[in-house]
Amino acid sequence: MIAESIILLGALGLGFGIFLAFFSKKFEVKKDERVDEVLKVLPGINCGACGYAGCEAYAEAVVMNEDVPVDLCVPGQQKVADKVGQIVCRECKHSDKVQLVALLKCNGSKKETTNRFEYNGVKTCKAAAIV
Repeated sequence: MIAESIILLGALGLGFGIFLAFFSKKFEVKKDERVDEVLKVLPGINCGACGYAGCEAYAEAVVMNEDVPVDLCVPGQQKVADKVGQIVCRECKHSDKVQLVALLKCNGSKKETTNRFEYNGVKTCKAAAIV
């Protein structure tokens, strides 16, 4: 009785294993090899400055979609854009993009805003630096 159960479970396991192996090959999703090549060229810091979730998302987009520019990687700059352009066989349009830089201006005073909360903490920058 136990031997029959072991044989039955072994045969079922073998059958399901063959079934899964066959269909995993039949329905395999083919991946473009250029995505991995572009991913190797990108800095890999996943900053999102290109507008995509990370370097892998940008690599897939630039390979699969002709409308995605090859020069969106801000940290990689023009050097990376040229390499990505070579991989996807597209020319990098050397546009004179204006590089945006964040500029913080502290013009806040009680004239520009209203008090919504009362701050209970360090009152000056010098005191905050000491802490």
